[in-house]
Amino acid sequence: MTAPTIGSSSDITNRTFTANWTPVDANGTNYEVRVYKGSTLKATATTTGGQAASSIAITGLQADSTYTFKVKAIGDGDNLYSDSYQTVASAAFTLAHELEIP
Repeated sequence: MTAPTIGSSSDITNRTFTANWTPVDANGTNYEVRVYKGSTLKATATTTGGQAASSIAITGLQADSTYTFKVKAIGDGDNLYSDSYQTVASAAFTLAHELEIP
């Protein structure tokens, strides 16, 4: 089975963004998203929307930092998916500058 197709980042603020992807064809139960700053893993999130889920909001990141994300489909029973953690990452994106309030 194929891996989810990595999409773009959206709703980017100074500490959050939404990871987007194209769902797998069948038999997926959920998705796991890993967020990296360079090669360092900074966050992991798992969807609860089932196979049709195609995005998840990631919070608690550092402003003014550049990240990428990877998505892995979680299989239903014996169904295995190509591991996109090994094959593809999103385009790099930078979170917004954090405003300083005087």
